[in-house]
Amino acid sequence: MITQILLELFKAIADKTDIALQKMLGTFDVDKKPNIDLDEFMDELELDEEQRVKFRSVYQDYYANPDKEEYEPYKYKYEPKSNDPFDKFEAYSRKYDDWFSKAEKKYDKAYSEYQKYRQQGQNFYNQQKNGGGGSSGGARASAFSGIDESKYYQTLELKPGASFEEIKKAYKKAMKKYHPDRFQDDSKRKYAEDLSRKINEAYAYFKKKHGKS
Repeated sequence: MITQILLELFKAIADKTDIALQKMLGTFDVDKKPNIDLDEFMDELELDEEQRVKFRSVYQDYYANPDKEEYEPYKYKYEPKSNDPFDKFEAYSRKYDDWFSKAEKKYDKAYSEYQKYRQQGQNFYNQQKNGGGGSSGGARASAFSGIDESKYYQTLELKPGASFEEIKKAYKKAMKKYHPDRFQDDSKRKYAEDLSRKINEAYAYFKKKHGKS
């Protein structure tokens, strides 16, 4: 069975140039896999044969000689040196410190992501509130740049640069004038239907441009 002490020992013998392996060892959570054995552990890390030999050697030596002096630097962090209450408290405190350090890193990452998306949301809100901002009308204006508006003004029988209120009045007037229901003749009704679609298209364009729902 893999323990936290063994995990620390494996970190110590792992090749420092193998960044991927170092990362996996650093993020491996023994507490979530309390019953994982050595072979499952090595399979999960996808170790090559040379690495497996090293890990197996450390594993066997540790269980054969758990009290070896060289293991003390790893062992004291998670197991008390003796049954003395102070040693037990010290071991528990170090284990808690490690756990808290991991939790703090996760919290910092999550908070950093929260701040990033919160700022993006605030920027978007400010752009909408200010009509896009900037000398060219900001995001909203840039979305309509390059579009020939003259056909929409002509459809509504308006001069370029008309205000939205003027556009709204012209739209109502045009729809009343060219509504298909006003025409009985099929050819005239068909013409009115086509023109009504163009009028609606023009009005929808200006509504979107001016940010009207």
